[in-house]
Amino acid sequence: MPSRPLRIDHAKLIDGHGDLSAEVFYVSRVFVCRTCGKGFELPPDRQRYLLEVRRVPVKALHRAVHCPRCLPTAREKGRRRALGVRAQQRLEACIATERAAPDDPNTMLAVVEAHLALLELVPRETSFERLVARTRRAAKHDASRGEPPYWEGRVHQLAGHADAARTAFERALEPGRKMPSAWARDARRRLEALALQDSTETRFDEGSAHEATSSREG
Repeated sequence: MPSRPLRIDHAKLIDGHGDLSAEVFYVSRVFVCRTCGKGFELPPDRQRYLLEVRRVPVKALHRAVHCPRCLPTAREKGRRRALGVRAQQRLEACIATERAAPDDPNTMLAVVEAHLALLELVPRETSFERLVARTRRAAKHDASRGEPPYWEGRVHQLAGHADAARTAFERALEPGRKMPSAWARDARRRLEALALQDSTETRFDEGSAHEATSSREG
């Protein structure tokens, strides 16, 4: 069933009207997907949304459209890109706060938390050793707090250092340490995930060894 035409509000169009200057209605038009390069029909309601709500310039519309198959992936990439920008801004703000109060353990941990949030969105080469050092400097201010070893565990886990992460999470959960309940629950959940990972890797190693032995015997 073809999409019904929709009236164009020329007052909302920007950067020249291009092919729509003499048109009264949006009608289905063929565009090339910017992701896969295949042609597809863009319905009137989608054209109106892009041009009048999102304010995409008419002349740039052909560079902003994705076919129905590629659109969900493109939206997810855009969402993560926007989250990455906000995470970068938050990290920069935390670093500025740390510079103003370099001996405050809370600002040290805030930098670590913001840095990890950014890395989870936008993987990049980084110095995990410096992040671990921050958590340990914070720990020196109050050995009874569980947050420093918790964040150290998060750093090690993201860096792929499972044993170090397990040790840090276990330290964070030691009796007598003070830590927000949400982080304590998360530390326990991460320990369980690490234990499951170890179990899976052990079974895989045992299976590989068995196959190798059988192959030699055969």
